[in-house]
Amino acid sequence: MHASTPFRGCVLKWTPDGRTVPWAYGFRTPNGLGFDLKGNLFVTDNQGDWVGTSKLFHVKKDRFYGHAASLTWKEDFEGAPLETAPEILAKIRTRAAVVFPHGTMANSPTQILPIRLQANVGPFTGQLLVGEMNQPRIMRVMLEEVGGELQGACIPFIDGAPLRTGVNRLAWAPDGSLYVGHTKHIWVGNEGLQRVEWSGKSPFDVHSMKLTEKGFRFHFTEPVDKAIASKKETWPFTRYYYYYQRDYGSPRVDETAVEIDSIEISPDQKTVEVNLSEMKAWHIHEVNIKDLKNSAGVPLSNTYIVYTLNRLLKGTPPEPLQTKPEQIGDPSQGTNGSEAVNTDKPIPVKDPKGTVFKASEAKRN
Repeated sequence: MHASTPFRGCVLKWTPDGRTVPWAYGFRTPNGLGFDLKGNLFVTDNQGDWVGTSKLFHVKKDRFYGHAASLTWKEDFEGAPLETAPEILAKIRTRAAVVFPHGTMANSPTQILPIRLQANVGPFTGQLLVGEMNQPRIMRVMLEEVGGELQGACIPFIDGAPLRTGVNRLAWAPDGSLYVGHTKHIWVGNEGLQRVEWSGKSPFDVHSMKLTEKGFRFHFTEPVDKAIASKKETWPFTRYYYYYQRDYGSPRVDETAVEIDSIEISPDQKTVEVNLSEMKAWHIHEVNIKDLKNSAGVPLSNTYIVYTLNRLLKGTPPEPLQTKPEQIGDPSQGTNGSEAVNTDKPIPVKDPKGTVFKASEAKRN
C-alpha cells in the first residue's frame, strides 16, 4: 500500500488557525481515532503489509508506527520507505499499546470510544470500547502505564447476536445507552443502527488485567469460585509475537505454552494473581480461561483475554526487531541482501490527476 497523495497514512492535526499539519506517521488503514478520558490519543489500524495483525496505537507527536509508506512525507527520513530494509524501520517504530490477534480477537478494528462515568454499561469507567467489522463484536480495552508507555489487555465486551457484524461507529446516547452504527463492505458487514441498553446488573466478567512482577493480576466484577480459580488448568496461557515485515500479515511466531507457577486469591475472592514460570517481554500473552464460575455458580461472561506485554515492571530487555529472518541483511541492500536500495530523496509520487508531488512540497497551509 502506497502513500501517493500527500500525508496518506499520517495522523494530521488541524490547528486553531486552520492549518493541517502532520502529527504522526506509519498507519496503513486506520478506521478509528479517539481520546480516552485523560486526553490520550488512540488510533486503530488494520492488518496488512507492515502490519502483522490489527492494533491499537497510543499516538504521540512525530512518532512512526510501522507502515512504511507515509515516511515519504516525513521530512527528516532519508531513503525510499518501501525499499528500506525492515530491520532499519523496526528500530524507529513505536509498538502498539494493544495487539488484536487476527482471527480470534479482531480482523478489522474500528471506532474507539471511552467509557465515561455517565455510560450505562457496567463498572468499566475509563476503559475503552473498540468496534470490530468482521465479527459481531465490541471489544473492551484496559490499559496501564509501564516503563513510561501504555500497554494492556483486550477482551470481548459484547459478543454475538443480536449484535450484527460491521460495527463501524460507536456513540453514547444522552441516557447513557450505546449507539452502534453498522456499515457493509464487499467482503463483510451489515447496515443500520442498533442501540445497546444496560440491564442494570453487572455481568460476571474480568474487570481488569494488570501486570505484576511474576505474572498477571485479574480483578473480577464478582467473587470467583475459589476451588476452580485455584486450579492451574483454569489458566492455559500461551505467548507469541507477530513478524514486522513488508509482507501481508504474519503468522503467530514462537508460540509457546507458559506454565503456571502459582495462584493467589484475595480474601474477598474478587482478585486472582496468576504467577507464570517465565515472563517474556515484547510478546503477546493470552489466556482462554477454562470453566471459571463465580461463587454462585454463574459462568464467566467472556473467557478470552489478551495482554500485550511490551515492557516488564523490572528488567525489560532491549526491544528486539522481530523481523522475518530472511529479511535481515546489509542495511544498504534489499530484503535478501542482493538488491540495492534506492536512497534518493525526495520521492516523486503521482496522484490520479497526474500532478507530481515531492516530499519537500508536502505542506499544507
